[in-house]
Amino acid sequence: MMSRYEEEEEADERERLLSSPRRGWTRALWADETGPGLGVSPGPRARSPCRWLVLATLAAFAFLQGLARNAWLPVQDTARAAGLFNDTDVALLANWGAVGFSAFPFLAALVDKRGLRVSLLASLFLLTTGCGLRCIPTDMNDARRWLIHSGQLVIGMAGPVALAAGPYLSTAWFPQDERTTGTAVGVLTSYLGGACAFLLEPLLVHMGSAPHPHDIDGQMRPPTLGTPSEALHRIQLLLYAELVVVMALFLVVILYFPAHPPVPPSISSATPRLGYCEAIFRLLTRPWSWVAILLYAVPLAVSIAWLKQLNLLLAPGVVITKTDAGWASLAAVMAGCAGSLVVARFADYFTGQLKVIVLTLLAGASIVSVWFTLSCLGLIPFLHFYKGNLLGTCVLFGACLVSAVPLLLELVVEATFPVPEGLSCGLAAFISVVAVGVPLFFLRTWLTEVTWLSWCLAGSCACGVLGILLLPETYNRLHLDVFLSV
Repeated sequence: MMSRYEEEEEADERERLLSSPRRGWTRALWADETGPGLGVSPGPRARSPCRWLVLATLAAFAFLQGLARNAWLPVQDTARAAGLFNDTDVALLANWGAVGFSAFPFLAALVDKRGLRVSLLASLFLLTTGCGLRCIPTDMNDARRWLIHSGQLVIGMAGPVALAAGPYLSTAWFPQDERTTGTAVGVLTSYLGGACAFLLEPLLVHMGSAPHPHDIDGQMRPPTLGTPSEALHRIQLLLYAELVVVMALFLVVILYFPAHPPVPPSISSATPRLGYCEAIFRLLTRPWSWVAILLYAVPLAVSIAWLKQLNLLLAPGVVITKTDAGWASLAAVMAGCAGSLVVARFADYFTGQLKVIVLTLLAGASIVSVWFTLSCLGLIPFLHFYKGNLLGTCVLFGACLVSAVPLLLELVVEATFPVPEGLSCGLAAFISVVAVGVPLFFLRTWLTEVTWLSWCLAGSCACGVLGILLLPETYNRLHLDVFLSV
């Protein structure tokens, strides 16, 4: 819990924010649009009718970035059989997204200083460039391989806006009773795009040569459907299609994507944020801000690593193919996306209850992950693990943990406000992307027996429950909206 000193310091800072010269800027802005004084609520005029179009555009970009980021991982076996990639290439392709995400300080500053239009245009330029590099025709395998690696790196550099711009957009465009919904749509579409990518191999370029689910070395079976060159041709057509769609979206954003709404939808959206030096100092000196960031990053990172290795985590007698695991992973993400919309609307209706809702979801995720671990290892005698059981477990887990992701980001914003959303959410997303590689690194080097990953998932969710219980319930942004609207 927060100490008495911290509570007094928080109250003093809130009072300084309400009485600072910045408030005069906010007062003047609101007086221009809503009449004299600040005793007027934003009202219907503050709800821009094009806010949903702006959100749909960002969601489309995030989906395409997630799809392009994971384009090669589902077809790595096919590319190996065709001689395009070796084991080193596959390992690099799996990590270019995290490497490219290191550009987040620049893009976060671009979001906070220049607004969403400029940062989205810059990210779409990177995404278009990366997709274009992958499509340059060449007959030399070495040159083609380097073009693909370069393209994936550039695509990864567009990740910060795809994963972290949702809270910024929801604050700038949506009133407080729609903010969590906007964050949920803006954030989770990137993960939905990444999950959809893992269905491309069985649906579009499957050669009938998937490895046995327990062959960690990934040895190929003899192809029974098509030849490697034919499969690569289908992959190339898919890459061309992705490039065309990305270019079309780029053109749409150039033609119409407003930088900001005509009227701020809430008081906090019109309040200037801290400068970057002051914001960084605040983050470094506020340990509870880091608790909120880690509560978002760690369970999410472990769950992504768990879903990527799902077909390896089952008992030896359970035969689950890569296709089955892909469908189960997609079901988890889709259940989480659908559930997050319901949970986000619930959180918007019952404002100030984020901590209780997140606590319930993380507790549910902990129970489901423990149940999965015990049942798939055969430790529950009366429960036989099969495909339907796997699908049900993933749906329940996704409905709990993935639904909590946008709410956890909202907690990060509330705990760090008035730190700019681009900086706080970009830092949280960067930690989660980097942390995904930690369990995968151990899995590929020392701890090749994969059972520990399921227990790690359960432990991360349980630690999340403990962290939520200890995290002080502070709503700095919501507090500002309430005080200046009454």
